[in-house]
Amino acid sequence: MKHKINPYILALVLFLPICVNAGLVMSTHGYITLESYIHGISETRGEYPAYRSETMAYVDVYRWNRLYLNALLGNTTMISHSDSLAWRLNRIRYTLSPGFRIEFDKWLIKGTLFHECIHLIDQREEIIPGFQRGSTWWNSLQIGIGTKGAYYLYLRDQYRRINNKFLNSWDAQINFGRIIPAQNTITTGQNHNYRYELFSLLRYHIGSYWNWASFVSLRQNLWVNADHSVEHKIGVTVNFFRRGTVNFAGIFYTYYLYDTFLHDNEDSLGALGVRVVF
Repeated sequence: MKHKINPYILALVLFLPICVNAGLVMSTHGYITLESYIHGISETRGEYPAYRSETMAYVDVYRWNRLYLNALLGNTTMISHSDSLAWRLNRIRYTLSPGFRIEFDKWLIKGTLFHECIHLIDQREEIIPGFQRGSTWWNSLQIGIGTKGAYYLYLRDQYRRINNKFLNSWDAQINFGRIIPAQNTITTGQNHNYRYELFSLLRYHIGSYWNWASFVSLRQNLWVNADHSVEHKIGVTVNFFRRGTVNFAGIFYTYYLYDTFLHDNEDSLGALGVRVVF
C-alpha cells in the first residue's frame, strides 16, 4: 500500500532547520571618529577642512541561518578653520544603504544598495563643467568578499580573545560596485560621471599586550568615470587601541599617499584622531 507524503509536512521538515536559526536581531556595530589634519594643509589649494568627524553604524535587522539583512547609516562632517569663528562646517557626506552579508567560518560575503550624497555648506560651490549647481550623490550595487578580521564587528571580537601575543597576521577585503549613471534624479544620481568603483582593505595585525592592541591598515578606493578616466585614493593608517570589556577605543594616524578623488580630496594630508569601535 502506497502512502502519499503531505507536501505541507515535507516543506516543514525541509525548512524547519532554517526557521530555527531565523529571527529579528536588531544589533548595532560600527565606529565613531574625530580627527584633525596635522600637516599637509598648506599644500592644498584654497580652503580645506581642518577637522573631520565620522560615524558609521551597521544595524543587523534580521538573521536567516548564515544570512544577515542589515543597513548602513553613515555620516562624515568636514569642519574648516574660520577667522571669525572657532570653526565652521565645510561639507557633509552621508550614506543610507540597505544590504546583506553571508557569513562563513573565517570569511564573509556582503552586498549593498549603496547611496552616498555630499553637501557643501559654508563655502562657495564650484561649477564643474558638465554638472549643475547643487549637491552630488550616486547610487551603486556593491558586492564584496573578505576575511572576518577585515570588518570592525569581528575585529573587535577577535581582540577580546587575544592577549600578550605578537600576531603577525593579515586580513583583507575587496568590494566592487556598479554605479547607476546620473540622470539628475534621486534614484540615479546627480553631478557625477562615475560608472564603477573598487574598494579594498589590507590589514596587518601587529599584536595585543595586556589591554592594548595595534594594527596597520592600507585602504584603496578607485572610481572609474564614463570616459574611462580614474579617480584614486590610497591611505595608510596606524592604529593603537585600548580594549574595554565590550568595545574598544584609541588613537590613529592616517597619511594619504595619493588622492585624485574630486569630491573629497585629501592628497598628501596627515591626520591624527580618536576612534571608538562599538
